[in-house]
Amino acid sequence: MARDTRGPVPGETDNLKRVSLNPPHWREARRMLAAEAALLAVLAVVTLVMAMTAGSRTPGPHILDIGVSAALGWTLLGAALAVGVAVVWRRVAQVITATLSIGGAMLVVICAVAAVHHAHPFGSTTPVLLVWALVFCYNFAVAIWLVPNHIEGPDWIARRSRRP
Repeated sequence: MARDTRGPVPGETDNLKRVSLNPPHWREARRMLAAEAALLAVLAVVTLVMAMTAGSRTPGPHILDIGVSAALGWTLLGAALAVGVAVVWRRVAQVITATLSIGGAMLVVICAVAAVHHAHPFGSTTPVLLVWALVFCYNFAVAIWLVPNHIEGPDWIARRSRRP
């Protein structure tokens, strides 16, 4: 329980009750995670199909200047499966969104450095950096959305008045 809610209720606020913001935020976050899982799965399947049909051609197929590779497809598929599992449990969703946002931020840096020095299995172009930056931002926003009581505190509503 929050530190500010311990002890006796002051007289002027005795008609207020504490309401957790977690359940409504979790319902909305489940929809956001399901949409992300579907989008990542579609992108992963398209990427894997294009990479498999290209064979050993170099430089390989491109989608919006993003070099398609099997490594990129399998990474997107793994992220889609993880997010699909996260839809079921709130605690798992918190861990997975935090992990994906950290991983997205790391891949932005890795792909940027690889673009300067050498080729990278995920591709090293500006669109690839934007994809990983979007993964970071979206998962960071969902992770923050999942912990409303820790960020903004619980909501306080007036109790219904009892009629004598």
